[in-house]
Amino acid sequence: MTGKVRFADFEVDFRTGELRRRGILIPVQGKPLSVLAILVERPGELVTRDDLYKALWPGQTFVDYDKNLGVAVAKLREVLEDSPVRPRLIETIPRRGYRFVGGLQPDPAAAPDPGVPQQTAAQPASQSSTPTVFARVSHNAPSIEPDRDAPPGLDGLNTRQRRVPRSLWAGAIAATVVISAGLYLRSRAQGGNIVSPPTASLKVNPEAQQDYLKAKEFSQRWIVDDVKTALIFDDRAIAIEPKYAPAFALRASLLERLGEMGVIENEEACHRARADALHAIELDPHRASGYISLAYIQMNHDWNLPGAEATLAKARHLAPSDVSTLNALAVLSRARGRLDRSIALQRQVIALDPLNSASYGGLAVRLFAAGKLDEALAAHRRALELDPQLEYIHLNRAEILLAKGLPTEALKEVELEPGELWRLLGEVLVLHDLGRTTESDAALQRLIATYPSEPYSIACAYAYRGEMGEAFTWLDRALERRDASLIAIQTDPLLTKLHADPRFANLLLRMKISP
Repeated sequence: MTGKVRFADFEVDFRTGELRRRGILIPVQGKPLSVLAILVERPGELVTRDDLYKALWPGQTFVDYDKNLGVAVAKLREVLEDSPVRPRLIETIPRRGYRFVGGLQPDPAAAPDPGVPQQTAAQPASQSSTPTVFARVSHNAPSIEPDRDAPPGLDGLNTRQRRVPRSLWAGAIAATVVISAGLYLRSRAQGGNIVSPPTASLKVNPEAQQDYLKAKEFSQRWIVDDVKTALIFDDRAIAIEPKYAPAFALRASLLERLGEMGVIENEEACHRARADALHAIELDPHRASGYISLAYIQMNHDWNLPGAEATLAKARHLAPSDVSTLNALAVLSRARGRLDRSIALQRQVIALDPLNSASYGGLAVRLFAAGKLDEALAAHRRALELDPQLEYIHLNRAEILLAKGLPTEALKEVELEPGELWRLLGEVLVLHDLGRTTESDAALQRLIATYPSEPYSIACAYAYRGEMGEAFTWLDRALERRDASLIAIQTDPLLTKLHADPRFANLLLRMKISP
């Protein structure tokens, strides 16, 4: 399949390998996408398992066809949210094959190509027949590795690699995604009793609650595709329940994050996020989540730390022991340079949620900034015990080992780092300290070429190497795009060499942050 096809809420472009739902990109791997292409070429018809074997694995003999095909179809159903028991899109014909039963629609943005055969989709008797435009299918659909098939995002970047900004790592994760302890009927503890806010009498549609829960689940990871998926579910929850305050608060944090990731233009993202946060407060002024989302916009986009402090004071009054409130306060304290207070707040977060690996990572970041290197390494160990694949941890460990004068050990940590952005940054730093200047230069050029829209991280690399002019050039770029990472500029150990330069004080002045 080489053209576009629409069905239900989905649009798939087989030329680019992109699947979208309501305009939001959904990650899909090569084989599942190939299965979809073959099925929609013959809508309403049985496509036998044998036909699929020959199309997906032509000429291959050492393949467990049944198992691999089953996995591909299961993954396709997962991204399409289709049930094998009550299929809306893909029907299983036991022991024979599969049939596409979704109503296909033509692409309104494209006129029919006179050189491409056109046909009408054959529909089951229970469904109406809809004219549709098809291109010929290539039955040699390529197999794409899971981590390589994500379409490029802005600046030509692989969207799977767009992660949380460096200086907001971990501390902001739990704060922006743990919007409330439960669904809409969040309760807070007071004197050992559980009480609900006065506006919790709204009976929320169960389907909206379920979509909100799914949105929160996907929002746990700072990966573009997962954040987009979270937004899809949250939008659906709001469409079903327009007065659902927590869903608006969550959408505010998701939009702000997509702006920082470069998926949505940053100014537009923050404008929409601010409106959602304010609306969440309007719907339920007795709930902390709206105030927390608004405070992050004030910190990350406006750099209005006094305003964020006032907003979070309201959140803390409403939910003094809420993890998301304490996390936001920890981020604010670090932004103000109050590392001891930030560390104390982060320890409170861990006491309330001792199995959250990101919370230990956030504590380690703050301990390192405060010069408590051994305590930071201990926090890292606990984070990795809980989640060995947690990103950024190995980079941060490498930074600490460099501070302790152990570049060889630091290199081993960098090699273990699963995040590409952080691994590249780590190579720049470690190879520089090892005296391997040419290799450090090469790693820096790869960092710039691969992540040009991460100016703060690039500035950190130049600053650590003592190249002040380039460091300030990239910090200026970060300032222009209102990079959220700048909020922790005063306490980032990689920028320490810049502090004595008059341009650093000028940068803080432009951000309206007091040194």
